[in-house]
Amino acid sequence: MKQRQKGQIKKVIDATTVKVEVQKIKTHPKYHKQFNLVKNFLAVSTKEHKTGDLVEIEAIAPKSKRKTWKVL
Repeated sequence: MKQRQKGQIKKVIDATTVKVEVQKIKTHPKYHKQFNLVKNFLAVSTKEHKTGDLVEIEAIAPKSKRKTWKVL
């Protein structure tokens, strides 16, 4: 099973590439405080998307140096 994550589109770079921001809430192991982790991924997209759309991305074989995800 391939890795999947949900995120929000932050930028449409060109016709086939979008930048997706994924947020996770982690808990510190000792102090039990919750904090946000934010990570950006470049993803291959075949459909038209707008900034702010919620999407799910899935890991794929690398298409370029930084694009290893595709929008479902």
